[in-house]
This record gives sequence, C-alpha cells and structure tokens, in this order.
Amino acid sequence: MKDELLCQKEKNILQMNLNNELNILENPIEKPIELFTNETKNVLQKNLLKDTTKNRKQYKAEWYLKNKEKITLQHKEYSKNNIKKICERAKINRQKYKINGNPHALTSLKNRYYMWKYNAKVRNLIFDLNINDIEQLPLVCFYTGKNLTLEKNYPHTVSLDRIDSKLGYVKHNTVLCCSYINTMKSDLSYNDFIMFCEQIYKHTSNLS
Repeated sequence: MKDELLCQKEKNILQMNLNNELNILENPIEKPIELFTNETKNVLQKNLLKDTTKNRKQYKAEWYLKNKEKITLQHKEYSKNNIKKICERAKINRQKYKINGNPHALTSLKNRYYMWKYNAKVRNLIFDLNINDIEQLPLVCFYTGKNLTLEKNYPHTVSLDRIDSKLGYVKHNTVLCCSYINTMKSDLSYNDFIMFCEQIYKHTSNLS
C-alpha cells in the first residue's frame, strides 16, 4: 500500500513539473530548451506535428477551392485526350482484384471489411469482428459453394451475412456468401431460408 502511495506521489510531482513547464511556454521567459524535461519536449513535438498537419490540410483545402474550376477543366481535358489509356488501366485494375491467385485480393477484402463495419454501425448492429476474422473465412459462398469475386455487380460478388439475423456480426454467426443470396435471405433465419429454398426446388421440379 505504501509503495502504491509513493508511486502515485511521484506521478503527481511529475505532472506538476510538466504543467509548470507548459505554463512557462504559454508565458515565455528566458529558458533554454535543453532545460526542459523529456516529457515536455515530447508534448512540444506532438503539438507542433498537430499544428503542421492541420495547417497543411487547411492550405490544401483552400487551394483546391480557389482552383476548383481549373482542376476540373484539366481533368476533363486529360480524360478526353487519354480515353484509350484510361480504359486500358481500368481493365488491368479489374483483373487485379479478382480473388483467384491474386496478391491484391486481400487488400480489397480489407476495404470491404471497413465498408461492412460502417454499414453495421449505421444499422445499429453489433460488429465484433476484426480483419483477421474475415480473412480466415473461406472465399466461397456458405450457401451455394460457389467461388466468390471482389468485383461489383455480379451474382457471386462477396457479401457478409449473419446466419442468425437476430444476432449481430460476431464470430460463429458470420459467413461470406454471394450478394444475390444475401439479398434473397434478407432477415430470414437459416432454417426458414433453407425451407423456402427446398419448397421452391420441389415446386419448380413438379412444373417441369
């Protein structure tokens, strides 16, 4: 107990010294920088970095507003004169982000992870997953066994689904599946969804 009190006392003294030195900075007197403690120097460096970053962002924002029309015209002119080059580059990028054997696929999956996390927050759903949890999920549809793609607007585009829609995005309740399948399942429970699929199959089989 005594050791804890001594430790807290030392912390209070250290904080008091730090506050005193910061007050001296706000009301400067002649004091060489070498006499400041390392704690004060670290605070000064962090504040300087924050101010520099803030000023740089503010300058960029102001510069963009002043030159917005000029930048827009330059972009349009470039697109007009380099349409072939732009299309070729877009085609290459689309090929890059296919899952099969592609080293860039993980990066795109990481981007989707942040999108799923944000969407869950907007919908007030629990999202207790990290990027490693997503990476460990097999990149095949949980319901159909089809390979998934990271490209948009395909029936087998990767999507994140909750097996039990009453629960949030947590381990053992989250799977990857085709985006179309996720849309079909909506808020149905796993058992109800499978039951409807079986009914559809039986009904359409009798029709043929």
